[in-house]
Amino acid sequence: MSALVLVAVTDSGVRAMLRDLLTGAGYDVACAATAADTFIVATERAEEMGCIILDVAYPDSRGDEVVGALRADAQTAHLPVLVAAPPTGPTPEWTMTLLALDARGFLDPAAPPEEVVFRVNQLVHADLVKRRTSRRAVAWSFCDVETIAGRFAGFLFNISEGGAFIRTTVPVPTGATVDL
Repeated sequence: MSALVLVAVTDSGVRAMLRDLLTGAGYDVACAATAADTFIVATERAEEMGCIILDVAYPDSRGDEVVGALRADAQTAHLPVLVAAPPTGPTPEWTMTLLALDARGFLDPAAPPEEVVFRVNQLVHADLVKRRTSRRAVAWSFCDVETIAGRFAGFLFNISEGGAFIRTTVPVPTGATVDL
């Protein structure tokens, strides 16, 4: 049986796109459009839940309130949460609030499909992923990178105490030098 991913996003088009993408990647997917529905589905199906993709705002609540409610409930406190947000948001204050509530990061729903699946896989199969040992200084951002072999787009870039890390959705050519 595959893990369940709860896609709790208010925009019906984004919700459908994420549902189709994750279903195609082998996940069972449940959907919710409001904070109340998100909490109901999360509590009723917590045992089979692999992760939750939350929106930053709902008609009936804010994303940080939903994360707080999930963390306060014994059935859902352990569930990994990704917050659906474009690369330009949320604000640094929101970022710190959500990370303090143990949101596991931010996901741009418009990111390349491989990136979306990669991020979900990281949470659902956390036991198979090597965890970072140093704190992040910058949460993440997309960037274009010029290499000797050519220009690549769609990179995920973050800076941590351990250095600057660039993850790509496609492999960079062997021996390529990246200028930042």
